[in-house]
Amino acid sequence: MTTILSIIFVYFVILLIIGYLAQRQGRKTAEDYFLANRSIGSLVMTVSVFSTLFSAFTFIALPGLVYKTGFGFIPGLAISNFLFPVVIFLIGYKIWLAGKKFGFITPTELFKHRFNSPGVELVVFVVMVLLVMPYISIQPMGGGYVLGAITQGAIPYAAAAGIITLVMIVYSVMGGFRGIAWIDTFQGIIMLLVSVATLVAVASLVGGFGLGTERVVKELPAHLTPAGPIGLWTWPLYFSWIVFIFFNFMFQPQIFARYYSGRSPRTLAWTLAMWPLMAGFMLLPPAVAALYGRLLVPDLASADQIIPILWTKFLPAWFAGFGAAAVLSALMSTAAGQLMVLSSMWTRDIYVGYLDRKASQARQVWVGRIAIVVLAVFGYAIALHPPALMGLLAGAAFSGIAILAPAGFAVFYWRRATAPAVMISIVGGEIPVFFTYFGVIPKPTWGTFDASIPGLIIAAVLLVVVSYLTAPPPKDVVDAYMAPDMDIFKAIRKPSA
Repeated sequence: MTTILSIIFVYFVILLIIGYLAQRQGRKTAEDYFLANRSIGSLVMTVSVFSTLFSAFTFIALPGLVYKTGFGFIPGLAISNFLFPVVIFLIGYKIWLAGKKFGFITPTELFKHRFNSPGVELVVFVVMVLLVMPYISIQPMGGGYVLGAITQGAIPYAAAAGIITLVMIVYSVMGGFRGIAWIDTFQGIIMLLVSVATLVAVASLVGGFGLGTERVVKELPAHLTPAGPIGLWTWPLYFSWIVFIFFNFMFQPQIFARYYSGRSPRTLAWTLAMWPLMAGFMLLPPAVAALYGRLLVPDLASADQIIPILWTKFLPAWFAGFGAAAVLSALMSTAAGQLMVLSSMWTRDIYVGYLDRKASQARQVWVGRIAIVVLAVFGYAIALHPPALMGLLAGAAFSGIAILAPAGFAVFYWRRATAPAVMISIVGGEIPVFFTYFGVIPKPTWGTFDASIPGLIIAAVLLVVVSYLTAPPPKDVVDAYMAPDMDIFKAIRKPSA
């Protein structure tokens, strides 16, 4: 136990040191604090994007799904990840170009400017806050449970969640976005190494890759079928996963900050090129390890715990310590990125937009820091006493982010889209998602499709219909987004400054 606790302690100390080093390079401007002065390079961009997106899903939810429902959905997950470079190409480059051209810092500033509407800004702000806050609470919850399990109760749930929250607050407040991006990179490397090492170690426990795979084929044949052992993975649900993961990744608020912060368009090119490879090395090993784990622990009541149980019961203490660091990396990288983008939105969209339009750069930085503390403490308070509907809200949040996709594409690719149409599209599309997850609309209404599919269809139809029923947007504003300096191919070919 001492070994595990020592590794976790050293891990936290390293995070704080990185945050301090980032602070020493910081400037007292909003652009620097929230976007690292748009100076993030290729390595940090690439690793931090995948570390902030994957969260604890990598070591908890994904292996649990494979353990319980089989390997059938993994190809769909792979398709979604192979499509992510398309997201970067179609949307990421455009967001970088718009951020550089107009000085945007928050996602909402982009929507407000493009549609010339504070109303659009407010709708996007409310939706993003409602959909992101559950995740900020769930990350310390997950960390508290996992640390409690790995340390066999040596760190109680409340203390574990509190320590995670405190460390995140300190390094985020100190280092700003630069510190978070550097720490994300460190955490992403840990996640990647532990992911691969876990597969190798667990494979050795079942006789190696060859024998282990033979045993899976012989003893768990239903886990290798498309539908899985409990018949969960029908083609509509399979299709739903591909679609809503694709669109969810596209419009996660913390990903906007990554796009804005790149040093040049070519910075994003590395992320585009490396994503499929890194996603494969990150996600496939825990999934395969879960199948091998089913051979070792065949009747686990809580499937989500399969990887932590393999670490603690079958592998050395030092491995469990690094496993704990990997889980902490996964959840903290996600939560810290979300804290930073929500704090920037509160500072720029609410405080500067409505309370103090003449706020100095230094004041904006301090408001952002205070917002991080308040949001993190609020998330911790929810983690201590999670409402009964927290799980439903988290599920709705993941699907709900995808509903922003039609409006997001319209920003750059449809001149005729109007502000009223965007607002109605987003609200109308979210209704079937939330009503379905909270039981107002029965899930069988959509067959076995996820509610995000009808939500996306409704959002797209409303966007088109209402746009043609309302006055066109100002030509000069739209022209700025369709101008030659917003051309993706020219941006890629242009030499870096």
